[in-house]
Amino acid sequence: MKLTEKIKNMYSEMNWKLTGTLMSIPILSELVVDNFSKYALGATKSPFDDSGSYIQTGFGMALMLGIGAHISHKNIEKVKTKKILKKSEKKFRTFVEDAEDLMYITDKDGYFTDVSNSIVNSLGYSREELMKMKITQILTKKEKDYYKLNKDEFISNGKLNTETIFVTKDKKEICGELKATAAYDGKGNYIGCKTVFHNLTERKRAETNLKERIKELNGLHDLGRLVEEVESLDELLPKFAKKIIPKNMAFPDKVYVRLKINGKNYVNSHGFRIKDFSHSISKPIKVKKIKRGNLTMGYIEDLEINKFEQKLISTYARRLGKIIGKKYDEEKIKEQSVRDPLTGLYNRHYYEQNINKIINSAKEEKQKVGFSMYDLNNFKYLNDNFGHLKGDKILKDFAHLLSSSIKSSDISIRFGGDEFLVISPNATHLTKQKIDDRLEKKINSYNKHNNKDIDYNVSVSAGHTLRSDLSNKSIEYTLDIADKNMYQHKKGLGGKII
Repeated sequence: MKLTEKIKNMYSEMNWKLTGTLMSIPILSELVVDNFSKYALGATKSPFDDSGSYIQTGFGMALMLGIGAHISHKNIEKVKTKKILKKSEKKFRTFVEDAEDLMYITDKDGYFTDVSNSIVNSLGYSREELMKMKITQILTKKEKDYYKLNKDEFISNGKLNTETIFVTKDKKEICGELKATAAYDGKGNYIGCKTVFHNLTERKRAETNLKERIKELNGLHDLGRLVEEVESLDELLPKFAKKIIPKNMAFPDKVYVRLKINGKNYVNSHGFRIKDFSHSISKPIKVKKIKRGNLTMGYIEDLEINKFEQKLISTYARRLGKIIGKKYDEEKIKEQSVRDPLTGLYNRHYYEQNINKIINSAKEEKQKVGFSMYDLNNFKYLNDNFGHLKGDKILKDFAHLLSSSIKSSDISIRFGGDEFLVISPNATHLTKQKIDDRLEKKINSYNKHNNKDIDYNVSVSAGHTLRSDLSNKSIEYTLDIADKNMYQHKKGLGGKII
């Protein structure tokens, strides 16, 4: 073999070895591949040709490149894999740090080993503070108990989906849905867990506010409906205390309510005193800015009154004040419509509105009803000779004498002009005589001390009748009998003139 060919063969062998060595180094492999590719195509000098001469054919170097690439293929893949993993880890870290959900990792003892930015921001602790804390340190007492009770089951199952509550550094509560996944080592031993907490605090707050608002509106609706059903405050207030308030509290069967209006108490349950309760709330009831009473609520057992219940009591107290004010106005107007403006006694309109109720109530109680008619004697003479102002004064004075001569259960009415009517529920045959006797004494005393300036003494004619609870006669018939008896009395045909 010629010397020239030997030298070429030696040179070629050295190139292969060097190329393989370079290709086995991951950092240089891509440079070698790129350079050899260009050289194989005759685009550059051989990096191993010190003389600067060009190899006449690219075949040898192409073959050399293929062998080198095969040798370093695994190393190239490793480099690419590491780059992908680093890129993926960077993306994941960015995702975790920017995620709205709270993410954290704890070890087997419950200590935090990694936390997302969101949990740092939500809880108010720094990352450094959290890394020294256990998961139980951010749980409510109830959740701590749940955590301890269910930890073994979680380690066994490896999964946990539940709602829980975290406590922030400034003692606020955040609630949400927690999803935890257990982690194990190669031997199956529990080493910690990864957790994602979806914060539902705002949604829960909105849902709670909505539920409370609906409950509040339902309570006010019930109160409004009750107002329409009853005719007076004496009907409204006890029903409000017994039905409306307890219904809308957390523990309806354990609520005590006391409603005090103008010195009168309305309660839903007897045998209790507010001072006996460890938790109670009382709000003033103001009618047209004037305090008229209090609305007080407490639990019979040692139960706390929550913020919504406190707000509800305040709302009820305000609304009740407005309702009472409106009822006062309505009753005042109604009272004015059934009262005689001169004497203050009930008028004929009241009689027409209520006589049937009075009769029916007496029938139910199996009671008799007394009717007593009174007519002022010589009243026309009084008006004609001393004027209507003097006549009005006599009417007012007699109305006072009459109303002070009857029982509180009796009803005195100015029936028209100088005629007066007394209706006596649960009357007896003695009722009319007792009224007449008391009235006669009062009239005699009045005449003795009044009207010295005029030639007139008050006297009346009276007519009575007693209606049986078994009577089927009309009310007009009964009243007509009393009226006729009065006119007979006036004519001096029976009895005596008071």
